[in-house]
Amino acid sequence: PSHPTDPRALTTSSSSPAFVPRGQPREQNAADPSQSSPLRILLRIVFFPFRAAVSLVSFLSNTITRLLGLGPLLVENESPRDANERFLSSFQSDYGDVHPRFYRGTYGEALRTADRQFKFLLVYLHSDRHPRTGPFCRQVLAEPAITRLVEESFVFWAGSIRSQEGAGAQHALGLSTFPFLAVVSPQRGREYGRVVAVCEGLVSSNDVRGFLAGVLDGHGMSLVAARLEQEERITNRRLIQEQNIEYQRSLEADRERERRKAEEDAKREKDEREAQLREEERQRLDRERRDRREQKRRKLQEPEPEKGDTVASIVLRLPNGSRVSRRFLSSAPLRDVFDWADVQGVEIALACLASNFPRRLFNYPEDADISIEDANLTPSATLLVEERSIPEVGPHGLSPAYPEA
Repeated sequence: PSHPTDPRALTTSSSSPAFVPRGQPREQNAADPSQSSPLRILLRIVFFPFRAAVSLVSFLSNTITRLLGLGPLLVENESPRDANERFLSSFQSDYGDVHPRFYRGTYGEALRTADRQFKFLLVYLHSDRHPRTGPFCRQVLAEPAITRLVEESFVFWAGSIRSQEGAGAQHALGLSTFPFLAVVSPQRGREYGRVVAVCEGLVSSNDVRGFLAGVLDGHGMSLVAARLEQEERITNRRLIQEQNIEYQRSLEADRERERRKAEEDAKREKDEREAQLREEERQRLDRERRDRREQKRRKLQEPEPEKGDTVASIVLRLPNGSRVSRRFLSSAPLRDVFDWADVQGVEIALACLASNFPRRLFNYPEDADISIEDANLTPSATLLVEERSIPEVGPHGLSPAYPEA
């Protein structure tokens, strides 16, 4: 036995609701076992001429109305969105706003929205010429319980069969009478989706509530499973993205550490090379200084000239406070005095020799060719070793005027 609100319940009367589940044709589900009785067969034979006449009249009537332009009017150049907006405005004007919230958009957009929201698409096809349309819209669709159920669990799309899109849905969903409701599930490759169940004919609010509840009870778990599967995919995708981000951060951190280490190694190698070059330069200068001073020392080992009018006695006061003295020919150049100071450990290129009375500064090599006599250092003089006021800066910095040899 079937319950009037069971989605699997079917009737054959045009004045009774027909609930057709997915995959069950109306003819098979509408069959009654009593139809095979002898009485039923006899009645069919008796009323066959009458039924044939009614069918002929109906056919001629439909043909005439189409020829006279009284049939359904389709607006050829109207876009589906404009047609839907026009229908919704007309419906609102005729029946008010007490009804489930309609989806504003095309059938395809509504189907995609239902797919994204993991809901069924509830389709209502409207015929403004059918006598049962008005009561259905004013009473059934205005039922608060139906409004809550539809808005919570479905995406609700409505369209007129007088529009191109509504006419296409009429054929795709298998409409046979009005009012017509169909529950549709999105399916790849099908423009209008897959029909899950249909409710059509003379239906009450209880019938529609039972129909919708039955669809949710019988097929709602598929939506739950799809939602869980999608959530799992999203979660897995997010985990993979987070892992990739973390991996990239780790790689970036490793690259940054390697970059810093490479910079530090390069700087250390550069510092080591520069230090090595400085040391090599220092050793080279030391060798040159030793060689130069050794040559000058051998030259200065010659006997000093005897005291006389042509001889000058020079006292050199070193920065460490010690004094050395030597006799030079008055005609000898100051170069000999500078060489003597160099042998004593004075950096003659960075120092100057100063006389006090009168005070005069002698620099090397600028004053090297001046004779001792022309420098007024005869017959005797004391020279102080002083740092130059503006010392020359070499590639390796300044050296003291009197370093320890």
